[in-house]
Amino acid sequence: MQKTTSNLFILDFETVIKETKHYILKIGLLIITRNKQIIKLYSIPKNTVLDNYNFILNILRYTKKYSTAIIYCHNLSKFDGPILLDIFNNIPEIKINRILMTNNQIISIEVTYNYRVMVFKDSLKLLPYSLKKLAKIFSTSPKQRLPYNPRANEINLNRVVSYLKIDLEILGLILRKYYFLINNSFKLNIFNYYGSPSLSIKLFKAFSNNLNFKIKNKKIKKFIRKSYKGGILYSAQGNTSKAKSYDINSLYSFSMLNKQPTGTPKLIKTKNVKKVFGFLKVKVISRKKENFPINLKRKYFFSEELKFLENWGVIFVIIKSYKFNCSSKLFNKFNATFYIMKQENLSLGISLSKVILNSLYGKLGMKENPNSFTTEENRTPVMNLILNKQMYTPLSLKQNEDFKGKKILERTVNSVAIASAVASYSRIFMYQHLTIKNISPSYIDTDSLILDSPTRKLLLNSNLGSFKKVSPISYDSNIFINLKSYILLSKKTNKTLLKGLRSTSWESLEPLKINEVTSLYETRWQSTT
Repeated sequence: MQKTTSNLFILDFETVIKETKHYILKIGLLIITRNKQIIKLYSIPKNTVLDNYNFILNILRYTKKYSTAIIYCHNLSKFDGPILLDIFNNIPEIKINRILMTNNQIISIEVTYNYRVMVFKDSLKLLPYSLKKLAKIFSTSPKQRLPYNPRANEINLNRVVSYLKIDLEILGLILRKYYFLINNSFKLNIFNYYGSPSLSIKLFKAFSNNLNFKIKNKKIKKFIRKSYKGGILYSAQGNTSKAKSYDINSLYSFSMLNKQPTGTPKLIKTKNVKKVFGFLKVKVISRKKENFPINLKRKYFFSEELKFLENWGVIFVIIKSYKFNCSSKLFNKFNATFYIMKQENLSLGISLSKVILNSLYGKLGMKENPNSFTTEENRTPVMNLILNKQMYTPLSLKQNEDFKGKKILERTVNSVAIASAVASYSRIFMYQHLTIKNISPSYIDTDSLILDSPTRKLLLNSNLGSFKKVSPISYDSNIFINLKSYILLSKKTNKTLLKGLRSTSWESLEPLKINEVTSLYETRWQSTT
């Protein structure tokens, strides 16, 4: 069994761009041992394969035989990962054991060379903030601006070296501080996890005595996944003279405090949704209230959302249903612990506690089998597919098979049933604001709403599920264009808030004439790729 080395490595690349292609300018490697840290910098004047060996050899130098080295890059999935694969693709002695990917992003690259295993991980997956923001969160030296134009013909290498060293030191200090925070509070090693979702699941399992929520039947999982959707979008298209924007304190974490589906699902026959706590396939017949903006094309629902819609006048016929046991306290201790940290800025603080809370919900809904490729036998064509940002999975392979045709082992613990239930409770919470008298939302987006006037009917405090104390944020003139686009103007702060628009100005949209004011509604589909 291989052991992880006690040393930590941080790797960074600086590149120049010539004709849209990146070329390595400098490579920086920070080696953190128990007693010291060493920075190694490598110039690539010829950009040859032999030049790229140097940083690998230094990793080997500080790694014992038959052990595993962990190397972090900040943004491995979109930048450093393809560069590394390009290097490995041209060094036959390096064996690529596995590329772990999910949602078309590289999570890690595992290689073997000279009796050592090197696992390259993405610190951005562990701490999903820019290095600039992380430097503020962890109170390190500030992140510097890029000191050179990567497309320039002449570059001051001294400034590049200084910039690279600072970035390496910042990320190294951030990871060490985060390690001590988690280890001191929860006795966990952050370097054993691929990112914040897997870390949050491990933390949750510690709070819930390692309960197993796995549904073994694939057909039932597929059935439930069809009910899994994200937050609602609602827009009263048109212009308003005033707008008040309200945000909710951790809506998904609040929704986790409701009854959650647990245990083994059972197929039952019933025509009464009130007898079901679980998931149903239905045929929607009609709605009594014409002003309720529900998508009648939906067929799969969580029972509690369907009960709410039935009370709102939606008429349906049950086709099939699965009943679950329920738990009312599943997330209480976990959410209370991290929400208090977030609100009181304790231990992990505001930003890091928020990462843990949000990552848990996201992890619960992820597919169980991330794509994991063993690429040695198909080295060159597979590498070319990834490096060209084309389709990662060859069409000849099924989604959950590796390049040898073997089934990929399940590596994560999740529950699409709980994730779908949490999303449904969140939608119910927002539905209710469409039913409150004297409140006419101009816009609803998952966990926020915009009204044309302030109201006392919304609770404003720091409690979980209430609207934030800083609410409402006021805007003077507004245009709601469609479900995903609006522009809000504040004369007091002289700021314009854009949603769904890459770049524009109030002046360019002000002449926009909307003849018919209509209400638009859409339930977002949760990505399952």
